[in-house]
Order: sequence, then structure tokens, then C-alpha cells
Amino acid sequence: MVEAVLGTYVKEFDKSNIDLSLWRGEAKLANVELRPDALDFLNLPLSIRLGFVGKIVVEADWARLSSKPTRVELEDLRLVCGPRSKFKVKKKKKKSTKQNVTIALMSSY
Repeated sequence: MVEAVLGTYVKEFDKSNIDLSLWRGEAKLANVELRPDALDFLNLPLSIRLGFVGKIVVEADWARLSSKPTRVELEDLRLVCGPRSKFKVKKKKKKSTKQNVTIALMSSY
């Protein structure tokens, strides 16, 4: 399960590089390289050219993953980023006159 989640962000995931304690709900990885597409889901105008993390600590209540928060801590994060060659800026839709009048009336109360 840890490999499925962290493998999305970490390049060449090595099972021998992980310290896993299911009883404590903790997983630790050391000296890992980030995948160039690790932050693509954020739709930033940057892309990772090279990235390393000295230590990743994940603390989770495995029995209650859907109801309790999961904590992810990164130590010694080093990124070399560059501009993304293809980047879409989402334009905000202009509000119609009717929407502006409705908003003005509602804010007056």
C-alpha cells in the first residue's frame, strides 16, 4: 500500500529503503529521488528537473484512514525547478449583470 501511494512521487521505489511499522502507523524512507512529474497534479507553472528528499515520514492510523488525518513530513527537501513548457491558466468567468445585481442586493442586508 505504501509503495502504491509513495511510488507516485518517488523515483525507483526500493522496498529495502523503507522502515515500516504497522503497529505504530509509521513509515519512513530515506534518501529518495522525486519523480519529475510528482507535482504535476498542482498545475503549477513549474516542473521538477531534479528533486531529492533526505527523509520522508508518514504517520497514519491504518485502520481509520478515511476518518483520521495522515501526517507526511519531509526533511531536507531539495528541488531544482524550471518553467513548464505547456501551462494552462484557468480564466475566471465574468459574472453576468444579473449575478452582480443579486450579489449587491444580498450584501445590502
